[in-house]
Amino acid sequence: MPLPAQPQLAKTAEITVEVNTIDQSIDTIKTISRQKQGDILSLNDRLPANEHEHHTAFIQIRVPQQQLDPTLEALSQLGEVQQRSLTAEDVSAQLVDHQARLRNLRKTETTLLEIMDRSGGVADVLKVAQELSNIRNSIEQIDAQLQALQNRVAYSTININLEEAIATSRAPSTQLQTTWENATYSLRRSTVDLMQLGIWLMVYSPYLLLLGGAVATWHHWRRKARQSNTSPSSEPNG
Repeated sequence: MPLPAQPQLAKTAEITVEVNTIDQSIDTIKTISRQKQGDILSLNDRLPANEHEHHTAFIQIRVPQQQLDPTLEALSQLGEVQQRSLTAEDVSAQLVDHQARLRNLRKTETTLLEIMDRSGGVADVLKVAQELSNIRNSIEQIDAQLQALQNRVAYSTININLEEAIATSRAPSTQLQTTWENATYSLRRSTVDLMQLGIWLMVYSPYLLLLGGAVATWHHWRRKARQSNTSPSSEPNG
């Protein structure tokens, strides 16, 4: 009795590691990938926006499936592993289905070629040629899907999340630059406010002068009225 075919597994691993230095860890991962005959698929180096955030990075690599476990072991040496997972999708049925469809399409292609050789009429030849073109398009599509599935089995994907252990502190020069920018912005803002105030005063100066003159006149007449009330009255002649 023949042994059952070995399952065709497409494997994806994910690992999160807390490291001392992101930049150095990225260089190490590139070296590990080359040593394991792998490739870097994507790299996202996320720099901290402020001194309270951590420097993080995401790297996706692909290695031959037989190198998956050794690669994960090497990545574990980068620092303290926070999380590690592995998923495997059995694509055996999909591979068998694609291979069967591809065989049937190739048989149909051969049959159509034989029909074209026997056909004498132009209309018949054109009709068979159109059908042959459709079959060949289907063959290309199925063949591409089959190769993609085979690559997923042959090569495993590893998603690597890096987290720096200590939040990156901002350099003194950066802090001084920030202070200078804040100070110059405040000066510019104050200058603009004073200029705007001057423009308002200049526009409303005639009204302010009239209001000031009215107030001064009112105070002048009020003083005269008080003086008249407090002066001694004239006595009649006896």
